[in-house]
Amino acid sequence: MEIFKWLFGKDNKDVKKIERKESNDFKITEAENEALCPYCKNSLIKFPSRKTKCPHCNNYIFVRKLNDYRLKTLVTQEQVKELEIEQRKNYSKNSRLRKLKEFGVTEDEFIKRKDELYLKSGIEINEDNAFWSIFNELLIKNVADFNQLRIDYYSMAIFLHEEGKDNFKLLQLSAKATLDSFQLSNLEFKVQIVGCSDSCETCKKLNGKIMSMEEAYLLPVPCRKCTHRIGFCRCLYCAVSSRDSEGMLILKK
Repeated sequence: MEIFKWLFGKDNKDVKKIERKESNDFKITEAENEALCPYCKNSLIKFPSRKTKCPHCNNYIFVRKLNDYRLKTLVTQEQVKELEIEQRKNYSKNSRLRKLKEFGVTEDEFIKRKDELYLKSGIEINEDNAFWSIFNELLIKNVADFNQLRIDYYSMAIFLHEEGKDNFKLLQLSAKATLDSFQLSNLEFKVQIVGCSDSCETCKKLNGKIMSMEEAYLLPVPCRKCTHRIGFCRCLYCAVSSRDSEGMLILKK
């Protein structure tokens, strides 16, 4: 991946000052890389402002902004694919760091955990492993806090889904933690399934259904057969207080 050392480097010897000038197909800016075709390395008359074809080798040249969008450079179609992969990785990393921050975990702590895992295993650890290691630690920390545990499991389910992996088990664990939190009350409860206005047809049939706690622990939701476009079931459990014939709340015996 030598391309990234060159593309994202702060010091680029190919950068030179050029007079500002524009045309329909090319644009010269105050500081750009030398206008060389990334395929054949022949010089171009001007620095392209958008995708163009090299007059020498007839390959398509792509223009991308780099170095925090301050510098543009010319890349091949293959390099565009590499850049897009790198951008997705950076987006995923930043998204996870923001999520960890919500749980009180700083970026420095994330980096420290990654280093600790490397020293422990002697193997280069990717950021996924460090991320899941921290979340697994949060699960242990919050094992008696069912409300927080519900949030932890659901956040993990979201990120697993973003990785293109099956998150159904984590959704079930989040739902179970919700039911466990209901059990902390000294009131008798039943459970109602709550769907969304745009739920799939299968989930709409479950919406509003009231059941006992015992039935709810069989976990009819999340629904494995959910076909919503987001890719997984969003149905939730809601506690419904039991009342006697006089409308009074019923306490647990």
